[in-house]
Amino acid sequence: MKEHPMRQRTVWSVLGILLAAGGVSVGFAGPVAITSDPIEIQAGDRVQPKVVTVENSINIYTIGHYAGGGIYFYDVWDSTGTVHKGTIATFCLERPEPVSLGLRPVGSVGSDATHGGWIWDGTQYRKALPGDSDPLNPETAWLYGQFLAFIAGQPAFAGMTTTPDFLGTVGADDDQKAASQRAWALALQYAIWFFENEVFLGDDGILYTRALNPLYQIPAESGWNQWAKDFIALAQGQSDSSIQVVNPYKVLRDGSELSLQSFPNQRQGVPEPGTLALLGLGLLAAGRLRSRR
Repeated sequence: MKEHPMRQRTVWSVLGILLAAGGVSVGFAGPVAITSDPIEIQAGDRVQPKVVTVENSINIYTIGHYAGGGIYFYDVWDSTGTVHKGTIATFCLERPEPVSLGLRPVGSVGSDATHGGWIWDGTQYRKALPGDSDPLNPETAWLYGQFLAFIAGQPAFAGMTTTPDFLGTVGADDDQKAASQRAWALALQYAIWFFENEVFLGDDGILYTRALNPLYQIPAESGWNQWAKDFIALAQGQSDSSIQVVNPYKVLRDGSELSLQSFPNQRQGVPEPGTLALLGLGLLAAGRLRSRR
Protein backbone atom coordinates (compact mmCIF):
# COMPACT_ATOMS: atom_id res chain seq x y z
CA MET A 1 0.00 0.00 0.00
CA LYS A 2 1.66 3.23 -1.13
CA GLU A 3 0.65 6.87 -0.85
CA HIS A 4 1.93 9.59 -3.18
CA PRO A 5 3.82 12.44 -1.39
CA MET A 6 1.13 15.08 -2.04
CA ARG A 7 -1.59 12.75 -0.85
CA GLN A 8 0.51 11.83 2.17
CA ARG A 9 0.80 15.48 3.24
CA THR A 10 -2.94 15.96 2.76
CA VAL A 11 -3.76 12.83 4.70
CA TRP A 12 -1.56 13.90 7.59
CA SER A 13 -3.52 17.17 7.91
CA VAL A 14 -6.86 15.39 7.53
CA LEU A 15 -5.79 12.74 10.02
CA GLY A 16 -4.83 15.44 12.52
CA ILE A 17 -8.28 17.04 12.18
CA LEU A 18 -10.02 13.70 12.64
CA LEU A 19 -7.87 12.86 15.64
CA ALA A 20 -8.77 16.16 17.24
CA ALA A 21 -12.44 15.48 16.56
CA GLY A 22 -12.23 11.97 17.93
CA GLY A 23 -13.10 10.50 14.54
CA VAL A 24 -10.07 8.25 14.17
CA SER A 25 -8.10 6.40 16.81
CA VAL A 26 -4.42 5.61 16.36
CA GLY A 27 -2.61 3.35 18.79
CA PHE A 28 0.24 5.45 20.05
CA ALA A 29 -0.28 5.37 23.83
CA GLY A 30 -1.04 1.70 24.34
CA PRO A 31 -2.46 -1.44 22.75
CA VAL A 32 -5.67 -1.06 20.77
CA ALA A 33 -8.70 -3.04 21.88
CA ILE A 34 -9.51 -5.47 19.07
CA THR A 35 -12.94 -7.00 18.90
CA SER A 36 -14.82 -8.23 15.87
CA ASP A 37 -18.47 -8.88 15.19
CA PRO A 38 -17.99 -9.56 11.49
CA ILE A 39 -20.75 -8.99 8.97
CA GLU A 40 -20.74 -10.06 5.36
CA ILE A 41 -20.12 -7.01 3.17
CA GLN A 42 -22.10 -6.82 -0.08
CA ALA A 43 -21.40 -4.96 -3.31
CA GLY A 44 -23.06 -1.56 -3.02
CA ASP A 45 -22.41 -1.26 0.71
CA ARG A 46 -20.21 1.61 1.82
CA VAL A 47 -17.17 1.28 4.04
CA GLN A 48 -15.07 3.72 6.04
CA PRO A 49 -11.82 2.98 7.88
CA LYS A 50 -12.40 4.02 11.47
CA VAL A 51 -9.07 3.07 12.95
CA VAL A 52 -5.71 2.98 11.19
CA THR A 53 -3.39 1.43 13.70
CA VAL A 54 -0.87 -1.18 14.86
CA GLU A 55 1.37 -0.48 11.88
CA ASN A 56 5.01 -0.19 12.84
CA SER A 57 5.51 3.52 13.70
CA ILE A 58 2.36 4.34 11.69
CA ASN A 59 4.54 4.48 8.56
CA ILE A 60 1.54 4.24 6.23
CA TYR A 61 1.60 8.04 5.81
CA THR A 62 5.33 8.65 6.23
CA ILE A 63 7.08 10.36 3.33
CA GLY A 64 10.26 8.66 2.14
CA HIS A 65 9.64 5.38 3.97
CA TYR A 66 7.94 2.18 2.94
CA ALA A 67 4.18 2.27 3.21
CA GLY A 68 2.73 -0.03 5.78
CA GLY A 69 0.01 -2.35 6.79
CA GLY A 70 -1.41 -3.90 9.91
CA ILE A 71 -4.86 -4.14 11.41
CA TYR A 72 -7.55 -1.80 10.09
CA PHE A 73 -11.08 -1.31 11.39
CA TYR A 74 -13.97 -0.46 9.10
CA ASP A 75 -17.43 0.92 9.71
CA VAL A 76 -19.97 -0.47 7.25
CA TRP A 77 -23.11 1.17 5.89
CA ASP A 78 -25.24 -1.59 4.37
CA SER A 79 -27.94 -1.28 1.69
CA THR A 80 -30.67 -0.73 4.30
CA GLY A 81 -28.82 2.25 5.75
CA THR A 82 -27.89 0.38 8.91
CA VAL A 83 -24.50 1.39 10.28
CA HIS A 84 -22.24 -1.32 11.70
CA LYS A 85 -19.59 0.46 13.77
CA GLY A 86 -16.09 -0.99 13.85
CA THR A 87 -17.26 -4.50 13.05
CA ILE A 88 -14.55 -5.30 10.52
CA ALA A 89 -10.98 -5.87 11.71
CA THR A 90 -8.91 -6.68 8.64
CA PHE A 91 -5.61 -6.39 6.73
CA CYS A 92 -4.35 -5.05 3.39
CA LEU A 93 -4.17 -7.34 0.38
CA GLU A 94 -2.35 -4.97 -1.99
CA ARG A 95 0.67 -2.77 -1.32
CA PRO A 96 0.34 -0.12 -4.06
CA GLU A 97 -3.29 0.74 -3.31
CA PRO A 98 -4.19 3.52 -0.82
CA VAL A 99 -6.58 3.45 2.12
CA SER A 100 -9.02 6.35 1.98
CA LEU A 101 -10.37 7.84 5.19
CA GLY A 102 -13.70 8.81 3.59
CA LEU A 103 -16.90 6.82 3.20
CA ARG A 104 -16.46 4.77 0.01
CA PRO A 105 -18.70 2.46 -2.02
CA VAL A 106 -17.90 -1.21 -2.47
CA GLY A 107 -17.63 -2.00 -6.17
CA SER A 108 -17.43 -5.76 -5.92
CA VAL A 109 -16.95 -8.67 -3.57
CA GLY A 110 -15.82 -12.17 -4.39
CA SER A 111 -12.69 -14.23 -4.73
CA ASP A 112 -10.58 -11.66 -6.64
CA ALA A 113 -9.06 -8.25 -5.92
CA THR A 114 -10.78 -6.53 -8.81
CA HIS A 115 -12.47 -3.21 -9.64
CA GLY A 116 -9.27 -1.79 -11.01
CA GLY A 117 -6.24 -1.85 -8.77
CA TRP A 118 -2.74 -3.16 -9.29
CA ILE A 119 -1.26 -6.57 -9.99
CA TRP A 120 2.25 -8.01 -9.91
CA ASP A 121 2.85 -9.58 -13.34
CA GLY A 122 6.09 -11.31 -12.37
CA THR A 123 8.40 -8.41 -13.16
CA GLN A 124 6.62 -5.21 -12.12
CA TYR A 125 3.48 -3.69 -10.64
CA ARG A 126 1.04 -2.42 -13.22
CA LYS A 127 -2.56 -1.31 -13.42
CA ALA A 128 -4.94 -4.24 -13.76
CA LEU A 129 -6.40 -4.56 -17.25
CA PRO A 130 -9.73 -6.09 -18.30
CA GLY A 131 -9.36 -9.85 -18.11
CA ASP A 132 -6.63 -9.76 -15.46
CA SER A 133 -7.22 -11.93 -12.43
CA ASP A 134 -5.81 -11.33 -8.96
CA PRO A 135 -7.45 -14.10 -6.92
CA LEU A 136 -7.28 -14.32 -3.15
CA ASN A 137 -4.65 -16.87 -2.22
CA PRO A 138 -6.10 -19.78 -0.17
CA GLU A 139 -3.31 -19.44 2.40
CA THR A 140 -4.21 -15.77 2.85
CA ALA A 141 -7.83 -16.75 3.45
CA TRP A 142 -6.73 -19.30 6.05
CA LEU A 143 -4.49 -16.81 7.87
CA TYR A 144 -7.28 -14.25 8.07
CA GLY A 145 -9.77 -16.86 9.24
CA GLN A 146 -7.33 -17.89 11.96
CA PHE A 147 -6.91 -14.25 12.99
CA LEU A 148 -10.69 -13.87 13.36
CA ALA A 149 -10.82 -17.04 15.44
CA PHE A 150 -7.95 -15.83 17.62
CA ILE A 151 -9.50 -12.46 18.49
CA ALA A 152 -12.79 -14.25 19.21
CA GLY A 153 -11.00 -16.36 21.82
CA GLN A 154 -11.14 -19.57 19.80
CA PRO A 155 -8.25 -21.98 19.15
CA ALA A 156 -6.11 -20.68 16.29
CA PHE A 157 -2.60 -20.79 14.81
CA ALA A 158 -1.89 -24.23 16.28
CA GLY A 159 1.77 -25.05 15.77
CA MET A 160 3.20 -21.54 16.28
CA THR A 161 6.22 -21.77 18.55
CA THR A 162 5.27 -18.40 20.10
CA THR A 163 1.67 -17.46 20.84
CA PRO A 164 0.67 -14.41 18.76
CA ASP A 165 -0.10 -11.21 20.67
CA PHE A 166 -2.65 -9.44 18.49
CA LEU A 167 -4.42 -8.18 21.60
CA GLY A 168 -1.35 -6.51 23.10
CA THR A 169 -1.01 -8.35 26.40
CA VAL A 170 2.75 -8.98 26.47
CA GLY A 171 4.88 -6.36 28.20
CA ALA A 172 5.47 -4.58 31.48
CA ASP A 173 3.66 -1.37 30.47
CA ASP A 174 1.35 0.02 27.80
CA ASP A 175 4.22 1.04 25.51
CA GLN A 176 5.67 -2.48 25.51
CA LYS A 177 2.25 -4.04 25.02
CA ALA A 178 1.53 -1.71 22.10
CA ALA A 179 4.90 -2.54 20.54
CA SER A 180 4.18 -6.25 20.87
CA GLN A 181 0.77 -5.80 19.26
CA ARG A 182 2.22 -3.79 16.36
CA ALA A 183 4.96 -6.34 15.76
CA TRP A 184 2.54 -9.28 15.59
CA ALA A 185 0.12 -7.35 13.39
CA LEU A 186 2.90 -6.47 10.97
CA ALA A 187 4.20 -10.06 10.98
CA LEU A 188 0.79 -11.36 9.88
CA GLN A 189 0.46 -8.53 7.36
CA TYR A 190 3.75 -9.50 5.72
CA ALA A 191 2.74 -13.18 5.68
CA ILE A 192 -0.45 -12.17 3.87
CA TRP A 193 1.53 -10.00 1.45
CA PHE A 194 3.89 -12.91 0.84
CA PHE A 195 1.07 -15.16 -0.34
CA GLU A 196 -0.44 -12.29 -2.34
CA ASN A 197 2.96 -11.86 -4.09
CA GLU A 198 3.42 -8.36 -2.69
CA VAL A 199 6.66 -9.21 -0.85
CA PHE A 200 9.32 -11.83 -1.41
CA LEU A 201 11.76 -13.78 0.73
CA GLY A 202 15.34 -12.76 -0.01
CA ASP A 203 18.36 -15.04 -0.03
CA ASP A 204 19.30 -13.51 3.33
CA GLY A 205 16.08 -14.82 4.88
CA ILE A 206 14.47 -11.37 5.14
CA LEU A 207 11.12 -10.42 3.62
CA TYR A 208 11.40 -7.53 1.16
CA THR A 209 8.70 -5.39 -0.43
CA ARG A 210 8.01 -5.35 -4.14
CA ALA A 211 7.78 -1.60 -4.67
CA LEU A 212 6.79 0.82 -7.40
CA ASN A 213 9.77 2.93 -6.40
CA PRO A 214 13.05 1.18 -5.49
CA LEU A 215 13.49 3.74 -2.68
CA TYR A 216 10.63 1.99 -0.91
CA GLN A 217 12.34 -1.41 -1.16
CA ILE A 218 13.22 -1.58 2.53
CA PRO A 219 13.67 -4.90 4.36
CA ALA A 220 11.38 -6.02 7.10
CA GLU A 221 12.70 -5.45 10.62
CA SER A 222 14.25 -8.63 12.01
CA GLY A 223 12.20 -8.43 15.22
CA TRP A 224 9.03 -9.67 13.57
CA ASN A 225 10.53 -11.11 10.39
CA GLN A 226 10.77 -14.59 11.95
CA TRP A 227 7.16 -14.51 13.13
CA ALA A 228 6.08 -13.65 9.58
CA LYS A 229 8.04 -16.64 8.26
CA ASP A 230 6.45 -18.84 10.94
CA PHE A 231 2.99 -17.75 9.74
CA ILE A 232 4.02 -18.52 6.15
CA ALA A 233 5.24 -22.00 7.06
CA LEU A 234 2.10 -22.70 9.09
CA ALA A 235 -0.26 -21.64 6.30
CA GLN A 236 1.28 -23.69 3.48
CA GLY A 237 -1.44 -25.81 1.84
CA GLN A 238 -4.23 -24.41 4.03
CA SER A 239 -7.46 -22.73 2.91
CA ASP A 240 -10.68 -21.22 4.24
CA SER A 241 -13.71 -20.98 1.97
CA SER A 242 -15.51 -18.52 4.26
CA ILE A 243 -13.27 -15.56 3.30
CA GLN A 244 -14.09 -13.14 0.49
CA VAL A 245 -12.40 -10.05 -0.98
CA VAL A 246 -13.96 -6.59 -0.64
CA ASN A 247 -13.06 -4.03 -3.31
CA PRO A 248 -13.95 -0.41 -2.40
CA TYR A 249 -13.29 2.52 -4.72
CA LYS A 250 -13.40 6.30 -4.86
CA VAL A 251 -15.03 8.43 -7.55
CA LEU A 252 -12.68 11.21 -8.67
CA ARG A 253 -13.68 14.69 -9.86
CA ASP A 254 -13.40 13.72 -13.51
CA GLY A 255 -15.81 10.83 -12.94
CA SER A 256 -13.15 8.13 -13.08
CA GLU A 257 -12.75 5.58 -10.34
CA LEU A 258 -9.72 5.05 -8.12
CA SER A 259 -9.36 1.54 -6.76
CA LEU A 260 -8.77 1.57 -3.01
CA GLN A 261 -7.21 -1.02 -0.74
CA SER A 262 -8.84 -4.44 -1.12
CA PHE A 263 -9.28 -6.36 2.10
CA PRO A 264 -10.49 -9.77 3.30
CA ASN A 265 -13.90 -10.19 4.92
CA GLN A 266 -15.70 -13.23 6.32
CA ARG A 267 -18.80 -14.47 4.57
CA GLN A 268 -21.57 -15.68 6.84
CA GLY A 269 -23.09 -19.16 6.86
CA VAL A 270 -20.19 -20.85 5.05
CA PRO A 271 -18.90 -23.89 6.97
CA GLU A 272 -15.12 -24.09 7.26
CA PRO A 273 -13.37 -27.11 5.69
CA GLY A 274 -13.07 -28.89 9.06
CA THR A 275 -16.77 -28.46 9.69
CA LEU A 276 -17.57 -29.86 6.25
CA ALA A 277 -15.36 -32.87 6.93
CA LEU A 278 -17.13 -33.57 10.23
CA LEU A 279 -20.50 -33.18 8.52
CA GLY A 280 -19.46 -35.68 5.87
CA LEU A 281 -18.41 -38.20 8.51
CA GLY A 282 -21.70 -37.69 10.32
CA LEU A 283 -23.72 -38.32 7.17
CA LEU A 284 -21.62 -41.39 6.40
CA ALA A 285 -22.21 -42.78 9.89
CA ALA A 286 -25.92 -42.08 9.63
CA GLY A 287 -26.05 -43.88 6.30
CA ARG A 288 -24.33 -46.94 7.69
CA LEU A 289 -26.66 -47.00 10.69
CA ARG A 290 -29.68 -46.77 8.41
CA SER A 291 -28.38 -49.61 6.21
CA ARG A 292 -27.92 -51.85 9.26
CA ARG A 293 -31.53 -51.26 10.27
